[in-house]
Amino acid sequence: MSKDSYMEKYSDFVEEVAQNASDYTEKDWEKKDGNYQKYSDKWYKKFHNEFTASDKLLLTAYKVKYSYYRELSKCGDYVNDIINSIDLDSSVSTIKSLKEELINGAAQIDNEIGELDESLDGLFEKIVIELK
Repeated sequence: MSKDSYMEKYSDFVEEVAQNASDYTEKDWEKKDGNYQKYSDKWYKKFHNEFTASDKLLLTAYKVKYSYYRELSKCGDYVNDIINSIDLDSSVSTIKSLKEELINGAAQIDNEIGELDESLDGLFEKIVIELK
């Protein structure tokens, strides 16, 4: 492999990862990580004396892009773990219980408002009688 073919294959590898990152399983990522190690370490060392400043900037961009997609996938795994850890049966039971409490609380408030209305009506009647 020449330096130019290395650069081209590395570019293709990073582009392929960028295009398919959201579809990779953890096993896929392990395989990609192995390939990435070859590009960023083993094969890099083979050509490091041949790289121009422009090549080095491009290679740094490849590292950043790969790392971005790799870390993004880890965030997705974290969110999935949280979602999977939610006990839906327990959550549904808790929500139903809260619903019942809200209904009972609303009924109690409605009764208290009715009693307040009656008290105010009685008070207004007394005021009207006193003013006559």
